Parts: sequence; C-alpha cells; structure tokens
Amino acid sequence: MSAPVHPLLYVPNCIGYVRLLLLLAGLWCCSERPASFVLLYCCNLFLDLIDGMAARMLQQTSEFGAALDVVLDNVTRQALWIHVAPTLAPLVCALEWCVFAFTTSERDGWKTRCFKHAPPFVTVVMRDNFRSLPGALVIGGLMFTPLNLYLHTHIHTLRLAALSVGGGALRD
Repeated sequence: MSAPVHPLLYVPNCIGYVRLLLLLAGLWCCSERPASFVLLYCCNLFLDLIDGMAARMLQQTSEFGAALDVVLDNVTRQALWIHVAPTLAPLVCALEWCVFAFTTSERDGWKTRCFKHAPPFVTVVMRDNFRSLPGALVIGGLMFTPLNLYLHTHIHTLRLAALSVGGGALRD
C-alpha cells in the first residue's frame, strides 16, 4: 500500500496552483493582450469548476483545499475588479474578504455549518454548494460581471485581434 498523500499535494490543490499561475500570467498580459487575458481567465474559471469535482471524486477534500479555492476565487475576481473599476474595487474586495473571514471563523466544516442559521435567501443560494438556479446566478454574477466589464473596455482591441486571426472574415 502506498503512503498517504499530503493535502498540499492533493490533485484539487495542484489544480489550484495551476489557477494561481494562470492568474499571474493573465495579470501580466491584462493591459496589452486582452485576447490572451480572456483565454487565461476562462481557463481559470474552468479549472475552478474542475477542482471541486476532482476533490469529491478522488476523496481528496481538505479544509486547506476549501480555503485555497475561495482565496483563489477572491484574488482572481479582485485583480480584475481593480483593473476594470478601480473606484469600486475596494468595496467589492472588502465585502468578499469579510464574507470569507466570517464564514471560515466556524473552523472545521465551515462550508456547511456557517449557513445553517442564515436568512432564507442565503440558504437557497448556498443549497448544495451553489448547485441551484439562484446559486448558479450568484456565482455567474460574481465571476462574469468583472469579465463583462473587461470585455466592454477592450472590445475594440478584441475585434481587431479577431479580424487579424480570421483574415478579415469577421468584418461587420
């Protein structure tokens, strides 16, 4: 029988480390290469979907992994908020970190226990780890609102990139 794997080396946590690298690469090209940034951001979002599934399938859940996932989610969104809405970003960042601090103050099992006595609309959103229509709408809003703002501010550059890649086939 093989030796147990340390939680730092769990597959879902390694996916988290890749997400961090994607975030850093995305920040590097955020201003000058919007098409590359959008691709890296979307890969990051896709891996965010995969890491939780991998944790459950491989039975590699851990408090560290749960916290790593939320921290990466927050940092990824906040880096984008800072870029697209610098005056609004501090409020969004403060709100997200307060939610993280209050929910993780429950210690072990914080992802389930901290919402037992929450208001009904919060329990509906949080039901089954956001696996409900209201939960999907909230997560979609959290992840895609800053991306939408980014796309809006860089649409001209992205159109030019699409035209050059498509050889002019995508003209208006």
